[in-house]
Amino acid sequence: CLSEDQYHVTMAYLEGEPEVILTNTKLFQFTKQQCSGFRREIKAELLIYCQEQQFDIVIGHRFKAISALMPVVRKLNISKAIAVIHGIGDYDRWYRKLLASYYFARHWQVVAVSSYVKDYLVSAAKVFRGDLVTVIPNAVDIDALSDGFLPRLQARAELGLTEGDFVFGAHGRLAKVKGYDYLLKAFAPVAKEHSQAKLLLIGDGPLMAELQQSAKNLGVAKQVILLGYRENASRYLPALDVFVMPSRSEGLSIALLEAMAAGLPLMVSDIASIKFVVGSDVRRLILANELSWQNSMLSFLCMEKRALSDLSLLSRCRVYEYFGRDRFRSSYLSLVG
Repeated sequence: CLSEDQYHVTMAYLEGEPEVILTNTKLFQFTKQQCSGFRREIKAELLIYCQEQQFDIVIGHRFKAISALMPVVRKLNISKAIAVIHGIGDYDRWYRKLLASYYFARHWQVVAVSSYVKDYLVSAAKVFRGDLVTVIPNAVDIDALSDGFLPRLQARAELGLTEGDFVFGAHGRLAKVKGYDYLLKAFAPVAKEHSQAKLLLIGDGPLMAELQQSAKNLGVAKQVILLGYRENASRYLPALDVFVMPSRSEGLSIALLEAMAAGLPLMVSDIASIKFVVGSDVRRLILANELSWQNSMLSFLCMEKRALSDLSLLSRCRVYEYFGRDRFRSSYLSLVG
């Protein structure tokens, strides 16, 4: 959202690298061990790098990067620093609250990606009260996403699906916090009753083997498709009939915004961070309650096309109104100055 004629932007990654490496990208390639503990090596190298580059503004995402930047901003007297907080729990520990109180008083502005995250910060530490925290929701470039979506039939063909399949699906990391374990148990009786029902999960993670075994044990392995990691997974969203997000916890999910941009009806868990995204008009289901998820899937399978189309329109309207790129850009430009 920062125009090239006004801003020179460097993207820096402490560890790993993005799928697409843009110009002006710095890959530090620190190890996981270096990124834990006091991060002395990281802080020392960041200090040298920021001193060389003479940044006017630094923006840190998530606690590791933010904590590494804190002493750098103070020593170099960088005029403005922005800490972007994506989820809850970062400031539960006493020493993290102490760090925030010491460093955030000067130079820093804090961005919470949802009002839910802001409420957490305000309750976590005194320093976050007042005008330190601004809510700027994550956003998606809806037009660019739409251009990248595969046509429905092509997406289904590439995934081995037929037009007669009714597909519940999601993409993201296969981890306990995402709730796919109880979703699979809820799906099993639905699959046995409706042979056209499919559950498609795109992504990899520590729960992969457990989900594969669970699908076999429940006798629905043929109707559960675990694709593993796929680059640019959002392009397959048009293959789905319903997007599912049974998460136990979320910050502000880009995957959910992408699904809404694709115009997918939603099945989501009833937690505050998801409610912030989908609004009050979307049916939200009791967290980890297999029966509620099972009944909702059955109702979707029996739903008329007109009703599904209305839900599709609801998703699109919501993401355009609240999570489009224009609102995001204007909010950050106001913050940057």
